Amino acid sequence: MATETFKISLDPLLIDKIRDVVGLYLAPPANAAAPRRRQRNLPLHPTPTAADSVTRTRPL
Repeated sequence: MATETFKISLDPLLIDKIRDVVGLYLAPPANAAAPRRRQRNLPLHPTPTAADSVTRTRPL
């Protein structure tokens, strides 16, 4: 049987840090810039995956 444990940080400023991060997420500054990752070159016709086969339908 697998058991899960949860450990909380002992950092006394943890609550303040969480509030800062959540506050920025909920109300980002007007001049905020989000870093973007460069998209890798994708093939024009990607090979089908198992997930694609689930969404595909076949005529009866």
